[in-house]
Amino acid sequence: LIDEAIKEREIARELDPASPLITSALGEAYHHGRQFDRTIEQNQRSLELDPSYAIAMINIGRAYEQQGMHEQALDAFRKILAVAPDDPAVLALVGHEYAVSGQRAEALNVLAKLQQSADRRYVPALYFAMVYTGLRNKQKAFEWLDKAYEERCEYLVYLPTEPMADPLRSDPRFSRLLNRLGLKPPNTLAVRSTR
Repeated sequence: LIDEAIKEREIARELDPASPLITSALGEAYHHGRQFDRTIEQNQRSLELDPSYAIAMINIGRAYEQQGMHEQALDAFRKILAVAPDDPAVLALVGHEYAVSGQRAEALNVLAKLQQSADRRYVPALYFAMVYTGLRNKQKAFEWLDKAYEERCEYLVYLPTEPMADPLRSDPRFSRLLNRLGLKPPNTLAVRSTR
């Protein structure tokens, strides 16, 4: 399915090469296919088309993180936070990055900020799950994923191929969650064992 998504988005980009959205969407498909260099390349093209396109910067940061390029990942996320300092989605990405790069105290600080924000407005449960996954606290990660399921979070459809979810894949709760969602893991998925 990932290969099909890439092909379809490549066709869409050929039809509309000036669209930052389509170019970035192709980069995101590469991300789910674990082609992180191509993710960065496509999203940099998207930024050339529209330097303010935040989704492209997010995708670049996510790809850097998957490559272990933690400073570059944080730099990408901080550029967005400079414009939108209270954005819960970006805070969650920063918290996950802090966690996977060994900056536990900073990750916990992000969790506290997310909770403070949740006291005032809706913050998707998935964002808490992201940070707890980075911290390798599987119990909390699955608690929040269950809440995300109850919230009918549309982003859960990406779980079968989302690299950020790799630390959870071997846990039986992950396959049970996919079953509840009516999703199946891809037949072939190059999951890195180092995470």
